[in-house]
This record gives sequence, C-alpha cells and structure tokens, in this order.
Amino acid sequence: MVKKENVKTTNIIKGSPQDTLNTTLSHLTSSHDAAFVFSEKGAFLGVVNPYYSLIHSSFPGTTKIEHCLFHPPRIIINDSLERVSKMMIESKIHYLPVFDGENKFIGIMTARRVLNLLKDLTVSRLSLGDVLLNKKRPLVTLYEHDTIAQALHLFKENKISKLVIIDKNMKLQGVLTYYDLIPYLMAPGVRNNRSMRAGEKEQFNKMKVKNYAKPTVIALHENAKVSEAIELILTRSIGSVIVVDHESHPIGIVTTRDIMQLIQKGKVPKKIEVSTKHNESRYKKLETDLETFVRSHIAKDKKVRSARVRFDIEKNGGLFKISVFLEPEQGEVRVFEREGKDPVKLVKEIKQAIRNQ
Repeated sequence: MVKKENVKTTNIIKGSPQDTLNTTLSHLTSSHDAAFVFSEKGAFLGVVNPYYSLIHSSFPGTTKIEHCLFHPPRIIINDSLERVSKMMIESKIHYLPVFDGENKFIGIMTARRVLNLLKDLTVSRLSLGDVLLNKKRPLVTLYEHDTIAQALHLFKENKISKLVIIDKNMKLQGVLTYYDLIPYLMAPGVRNNRSMRAGEKEQFNKMKVKNYAKPTVIALHENAKVSEAIELILTRSIGSVIVVDHESHPIGIVTTRDIMQLIQKGKVPKKIEVSTKHNESRYKKLETDLETFVRSHIAKDKKVRSARVRFDIEKNGGLFKISVFLEPEQGEVRVFEREGKDPVKLVKEIKQAIRNQ
C-alpha cells in the first residue's frame, strides 16, 4: 500500500506550459522519466515524457510543452503496490502523480520507491533465472562492430529499448539504449544541441554501436536473487541488470519493469531448486539444459507448484544418478529418476518420461 511517507514531495522536476520541449527534456535521463507540468495557479496539467513526446509522437524540440502533454494515470493515496506497479508498466512512465482523497496533488510515486518496498516481499527471494522464465521475449544482442542502422532495425523489429552488446566470443561488452540515440536522430536538437545535420544521417547509420553503447554495465549470475538486483538498481541508479551464465555469457536482462511485474496476480514464476553432488564443470551445461527444460515444463503445467532437480555423480564419476521431483498443488510428488553411466542418455530419458506423463 502507498502511504503518505512513501510519496516523494521534494526535488520533483517541474515545468510550465510555455517551456519548450527541448528545455524540459534536458532535465530527464531516460525514456521512463517525466517532468510534471502545472498552471500558474498550481493546478496539475499533465507530464512531459520522452517516450510519448519523441518516440511515440516525434514532436520538434521547439514545441511548447502545453502542446505535447501526456495525461498519466493517477495514484490515490493508499493504492496497492500491485495497482501502482500495473499503472507504471502500462503507461511506460516510472514517475506518476499522487493525489489525496480530495483530488489534491500531494507528490509523486517513483518506480524506485516501489522497488524499495518490494525488496522485503517474498518475490525478492526469487532467482533472476526465475524472472527470465517469465519473460515472453528472448534476449536481443548485437555485436560491438555492428552498425547503428542494424541497431535501429532491431529496436523497431523487436519493440524494445535496450540492446545487449557482445564481442565475437559472446562476452558482454555493454548496453545500447534507444534513448541514448535520440539526440543524434531528432531535429531540431532535444538535448545538448546534438541534432542530426543534413547529410549526416547516412554517415551516422554506418557508425559502430561500440561508439555509443555504455561500456560499464552491471551483471549478475542467473542464481542471484531479485533482492540483489533491486539493491544494485537502487544504489547504482540504473534501470536494469544483465543476467549471465556460469561462463559470463549474457542470457537475459532484468529491468525495473520485470521486477514490478512480479507482484501482478499470476505473474510470479514457479519455484525450482537445483542441487548437485559434484564439482565437475564439464557437466554444468547438461545440468543447465535439464533445469531449463524443467522450468519450461512447470511453467506450462498448471497442476505443478514447484520442482527440484538433483544431479549426482558417484563412484568417482563412474555412476550418475539424476532425479526430478515435481510437486503438485494437490496430491503426491511425482518422481522421475534414472541411474547409469551415460548422463546424456539419462537426461534424455527423463525429459521423455516427463513429456509422456
């Protein structure tokens, strides 16, 4: 629940109807940011947001903000966190106005404040791997020597705002956001006077993405908890963390939106525990493959509440015992277990047994 003490009342970015879009946007730092606009008498009029004024509508930078106002959803004091996060997700704005019971503007609620309240809830104990399972879109990557034209194509084709940049060895090199490219694409300029001049667009499209990507990014292992991601987002003033596997290859991205999505009804990923009884790195890929399969299966099976996976090696590597336990909402736990000398064969048999159940 949003209480009065949770509301931000100071250091709110404000604007007047006669300010220009160029001037107002110079105070914002991301496509989810917002400036709050008031009349001369102090009445709340709406917000200016980069997504709606530049990406969605493409207003020139000289436009008076009274002509490009967005009317965001309103938070009422004592609204639930679930409702607040839903409004932020659906509106794509992470800064929303808060009103009291008499419809008087009293401040704003930010996504960061929502995350700060979420870190003490049960969802914060989920792993980042669990969060990735709940995402509909796969990770979209781009090589560091690919061009801006290729990046713009991927932004548009996948309807995303961030691309993960990798090198030829699939190692993480940085993150490129669409918002960072806006100053080079818009005319007249909307920030730092870096607008695109005539004849420069073609040359810009040929530039390498490594020249515009942020090289310093925060990465966490897939087994890290959501609470760790929240802590980094809050302390480092970032909007997302990159998720990597045991070889430091990026496998996903967890954003502020993804974390807020966790408290929506029916959106919490099912829990899966994985345990091993060995230190053999050569079998890690096989374990991950089985874990991914089980995650996918229980996400689709409404009767299963959670799962456990065990991968044991005995007799100095001469014998493998692999088990999967599926815990239903009601009834007894279903066990799928195989033992033998060929782990690849055992995993294949367990997968087939689960499919055939």
